[in-house]
Amino acid sequence: MSEITDPRAIRTRELLDGAFNTLIRKKSFEQITVKDITENAGVNRATFYAHYLDKYEMLDTVLGSQLKMIMQTHFSCHQALTEETLEKMMLAIFDVHNQMASQCHTGYQSIHRLVEETIKRMMTDFIAALLPSNSYQTTTATMISWAMYAAYAQSLVEKNTSVNELAKFTAQQLIRLI
Repeated sequence: MSEITDPRAIRTRELLDGAFNTLIRKKSFEQITVKDITENAGVNRATFYAHYLDKYEMLDTVLGSQLKMIMQTHFSCHQALTEETLEKMMLAIFDVHNQMASQCHTGYQSIHRLVEETIKRMMTDFIAALLPSNSYQTTTATMISWAMYAAYAQSLVEKNTSVNELAKFTAQQLIRLI
């Protein structure tokens, strides 16, 4: 949905997002209904639908804003695409998952795939903005972001490397390919 500027609409969006964040700590995503969200926020269903198409769009928006905040703590969108930037991006992937897992005690597995897709999409957009403009810009950005995510996923299986070591190694390998 479009950018909200009306203070009342901003406050309503904050109420809805807060209700969702409270509920995701208690229930799995599948168990949360629009009715649960609106009752917790103290608004009616029509108000919910004025802000979101459904709970999936709400999740995507909430995840996107949380991911953006986490990414901003690691790096700036004005940085060049360097080994250091890629390393920081890898660390952001770990941070996002750690924060989401700590917030969604009972239902993280139910949204893990959606978190993954949001991370890949946002990383692709960010990387594409840092690459030289050409006909393969988006393809290259997608390959880099998916490779970083694959390294993250593999680290969950192997568990033999520290997060910082893996971030550094992945960045070194990717910068060679670029």
